[in-house]
Amino acid sequence: MNRPFTVVAVDGPSASGKSTVSRGVAKALGFHYVDSGAMYRTVTWKALEDGLDPADRLQLLALLPRLRIDFEISDHEARMLVDGKYPGPAIREPRVEQKVSIVAAVPEVRQLLVQQQRSLTKFGSLVMEGRDIGSVVFPDTPFKFYIDADPQVRAQRRQRDFAAMKIAASG
Repeated sequence: MNRPFTVVAVDGPSASGKSTVSRGVAKALGFHYVDSGAMYRTVTWKALEDGLDPADRLQLLALLPRLRIDFEISDHEARMLVDGKYPGPAIREPRVEQKVSIVAAVPEVRQLLVQQQRSLTKFGSLVMEGRDIGSVVFPDTPFKFYIDADPQVRAQRRQRDFAAMKIAASG
């Protein structure tokens, strides 16, 4: 039986406030929040954990069929588990951030994760942030939003985020 669901798609550049707005909207509507970028970071993290070079396309393609991907909902937020493990804040480490764009550009990775993103409607209605959500993942959703912020504000936010990561890593 198909359950009705709604998807709210939120896009925009990094540090524009997508996560804050998306979490707030999800909470206000009683929907689940999904950070699709975290999925790409998780695949990147797994490649690095396995000692692979994410820039080596053949190594990355060999990894994909071996991945066991599951999801859980924690406090109305979808979390991706790989091989039974939730990597948590490790996906935000600089080593992952430096390689995630390489991994996200691989069509086979995108194809796999788009399928996974679409599968999340099994949990109900979603507010999903990330690239291509309203154009590729859920092109039929009428609820598509683009969030932006002044470049100076975005730079300040990103600097604050990196400083917080550095403090967390040292503590």
